[in-house]
Amino acid sequence: MQTTQNKTFTRHSAGGIIINQKNEIVLVKQGSVSWSFPKGHLEKDETPLEAAKREILEETGIKDLILEKELESYVRTSDVYTPNGIEVVNKKITLFVFKTSQEEVSTEDDITSEIKWVNKNLVTTILTHPKDKAFYTEEFLTKLLIDRSSQLLPDYSTHLC
Repeated sequence: MQTTQNKTFTRHSAGGIIINQKNEIVLVKQGSVSWSFPKGHLEKDETPLEAAKREILEETGIKDLILEKELESYVRTSDVYTPNGIEVVNKKITLFVFKTSQEEVSTEDDITSEIKWVNKNLVTTILTHPKDKAFYTEEFLTKLLIDRSSQLLPDYSTHLC
């Protein structure tokens, strides 16, 4: 009997937490199973910021992006079962915070099945992956909104009549 050896791969993805003028965050549904921030793999010779902007455009149609901050990267690990054994994939995810005045969304991506704007306090109830939820809570809600809330997310509600 032949034994198979697990292989480990590292892949790098980049994307964004995009905030509109209503303090909502855009989320994308990939296929029929997974809600996440718009993100995807880096192409050859592409920087994480370039990849993030490209993936955001492909998955949401959002062109109007104002870079606020690069967040820390985090890693999600998954097992991929192949005929030759299990491949362990460590996906390093780098996210950026962007502001936008664009509200209309659309997709050019075959994998994205739905796009929606979500109240920033409800994002973790929709995100599918536990690591995405933990990262959003720790890096975005805790650090950025408490430390820099007046700079990062102005209160647009006072402008509504």
